[in-house]
Amino acid sequence: MSKAAGKMQTISARWPVVLGMLMLAASRAPASAAEDMAPRIVDCRIGFDGTFKVGHWTPVWVNVSGDVAAAKVSIELTTIDSDGIEVTVSTAAGSDGPTLLTARIGRIGSAVQLKLVDEDGRLLDRAELSARRGQEGGARYIALPSTGELVVQIGPGALGLAEVLAEQEADDDTIASGFVQLTDVDALPTDWFGYEAVDVLVLTTSDVAFCERLAADTKRFDALRRWLELGGRLVVCGGRTAPKLLGAGMPLAEMVPGKFTELVRLPQTQALENYAGSGDAISQSGVQQNIPLPQLVEIQGRVELFGRSDDLPIVVRAARGLG
Repeated sequence: MSKAAGKMQTISARWPVVLGMLMLAASRAPASAAEDMAPRIVDCRIGFDGTFKVGHWTPVWVNVSGDVAAAKVSIELTTIDSDGIEVTVSTAAGSDGPTLLTARIGRIGSAVQLKLVDEDGRLLDRAELSARRGQEGGARYIALPSTGELVVQIGPGALGLAEVLAEQEADDDTIASGFVQLTDVDALPTDWFGYEAVDVLVLTTSDVAFCERLAADTKRFDALRRWLELGGRLVVCGGRTAPKLLGAGMPLAEMVPGKFTELVRLPQTQALENYAGSGDAISQSGVQQNIPLPQLVEIQGRVELFGRSDDLPIVVRAARGLG
C-alpha cells in the first residue's frame, strides 16, 4: 500500500484543477393526498460519491417514490456527448431501491435531464442536474476533465490517501484530480464499464464483513473482476484479516498474486520507508515492530519489495488479463 501512497503523491503534485457543482433541481407543484402514490423523482447520485469524469461511462442512481410498478414507469436520462450531440438512455424504474443508469456526460457543465414517463410516454416528473459554480448548499458534485485522474478506495479504514491526493487548485481554477472513499457496497457499479473513469482502485481488507459482502454480491464482484481483466489497476492491501479473506477458498483469494500461508511479523520497516520515498520513520529506532503481514508463496508476478532477504514479499505487481 505504501507503494500506492508514495507514487500517487508524485502524481498528485502535477495535477491541475476544476470544480463544478451539480444541483438536483426539480420543479413541481405540491402533491395532494390523492397524488401521494404518483411516481416522483426523490433524489439521485452520480459517479463515485459525486465525482466523475466527463467523456467516460458514469453510473447514475435515481431514487423514485410512488407506485412505480402500477404505472410501468421508465427513467430517461438526457445529456450531451463530447461532440455536443444530445443523447438519451432509459431503463425501467425500480421499486425496491435506487435505479442504476450508465451514461457518458460529454462536457464539464453539461446539464443532465431526468424524466419519469409511463408506458404511453406521458411525462410524470422531471428533474435536472446542472453544473453551477459558486452555488451554496445542496448536493455537491465534482466533474473532472477526461484527462484527469481518479483514485477510488473501497472499504473502511484510513490509509492516508485523502491527504496525499488532496485537491490542488491550478491557475485556471479547475480540479483535474479526485480521491473518493466508498464504504457501501451498494455504491459500486454493477457493470464493468461503470469503472471506466477510475485510474486506480484501492481495496482495503481491514473490515471482514465489508469484503465478504462485496464477494457475495456476484454482480458487483464480477464487474470489478472484469474491469481488472480488461485493463483496470487494483491495489489490494492485506494485513491482520488475511487468514479470513486471502486464504485458500476465502472470498478474496483470487485477487492476490500468490498463495497465502500464514501471518508473520514484519521485522523492520526501513525498506518500506525507502520504497515509499518517505523521510518519516514508521517507528522509533530500535523499537521492535508487530506489523502483521501475509506470507505469500508461489508468487505470480514481480516482487518489487522484500521484507527480509528474498522470502518475505511485501509489494508484488502482477498482471491479470490486460490489467
